[in-house]
Amino acid sequence: IGSIPSTVGLVGSVWAVGAIGWAFWYGLSTSAPLRLWVPVATTGIALGVTALYYWGASVIDVAHLRHPLFLLAVFGQLWDAAQNLIGVTFLGYSPKLVVTNLVYQATGFAGSTFVLKLLVTGGIVWYLADAKDEMNHTWWWLMTFFIGAIGLPMGVRGSLRMMLGV
Repeated sequence: IGSIPSTVGLVGSVWAVGAIGWAFWYGLSTSAPLRLWVPVATTGIALGVTALYYWGASVIDVAHLRHPLFLLAVFGQLWDAAQNLIGVTFLGYSPKLVVTNLVYQATGFAGSTFVLKLLVTGGIVWYLADAKDEMNHTWWWLMTFFIGAIGLPMGVRGSLRMMLGV
């Protein structure tokens, strides 16, 4: 397709559309009640906070924090955090990951993992933005890609799982 980001974006988009299509097909074929509000709510929360991140990077005038790959990484991590927030708060799910569960047990508030992910992702993005010129180009792309690749599938999986009631 031409460039690594374009190829990664295309593959990720095809995967996400396929996963969502399969979830709808599965839900319709089993007559399971679909909670369509779940992916809308989790995506909306993640998009809203990502927009606030973008606005904040604009206000402090740090252009390199607004790189599209960073925005994708922030969105992916926040989508994962949003599905955790919705699942624990409204649907009675419990956190499955060790760190998420420890943070939730320590604070008793499902939103604490959202704040934790926002702070950790912001710190990693800040580091990668500052290290772009000093770091090997390939390693920089891989590390930045992995931050997004860790969050996006988790957000999609969790949102679709809650939508299907599984």
